[in-house]
Amino acid sequence: MIVAMKHVAIPAFLLLGLGLAPAQAEPVTFGPSLSGQGWKTLNFRGLKPVDFKAEGAARLAIRADGAASVIWRELDESLWAKRQAKWRWKVDQSVPATNLAIKGSDDRAIALYFVFAKDEASAKSAKGAASLSSAMWWSSGAALVYIWGGNGARGQVVASPHMGASGKLVLRQPGGITNPTFLPEAADLAADFRRAFGREPGPLVGIAISSDSDDTKGTNIAAIEALSVE
Repeated sequence: MIVAMKHVAIPAFLLLGLGLAPAQAEPVTFGPSLSGQGWKTLNFRGLKPVDFKAEGAARLAIRADGAASVIWRELDESLWAKRQAKWRWKVDQSVPATNLAIKGSDDRAIALYFVFAKDEASAKSAKGAASLSSAMWWSSGAALVYIWGGNGARGQVVASPHMGASGKLVLRQPGGITNPTFLPEAADLAADFRRAFGREPGPLVGIAISSDSDDTKGTNIAAIEALSVE
């Protein structure tokens, strides 16, 4: 006989008594310097780059004046099994809400990418990749992207017009809306990946952050802090 049980919170000391460790949050740091923490820059030909700046270990400041670019970093193999994420973000100035499904009309204040390899063998083949595109290629990767921007509803999944079948956008905060205080976010990466791609995620091999204001020629002033995976 199968007995269904309601979900209940189990105290950490009971988990330890059962030999089960509670999930451990691992911070993803930005500073004191981005390059010192393994972040690399991806600029686009003909486009002004975004100004990304570390403000201490836990905070990234973002300013995009008619600009678009990405920073990204690999994750250590010890983090490949992480399936949840938390962060806080704010937007002090934003481009208008745009249609994120249309190339050339898809500006957004912040995009936070979680890159998953197809499997462990693919993840290992992508280690040390020189660029985000090569990391995606060698890992047969797929990117789940959380967005502050767009003209859709919270939780809506939009196919990326730039990444084809390898990228899906999850709308979290609406475009054109500012908030000068940090808003907390928590994401079940595994559940969102299944909903977006219709399969289980492989190893979590990388994280990227972008801002985009080149289409509207507007300005984004934003920040993200306290990013962690668990």
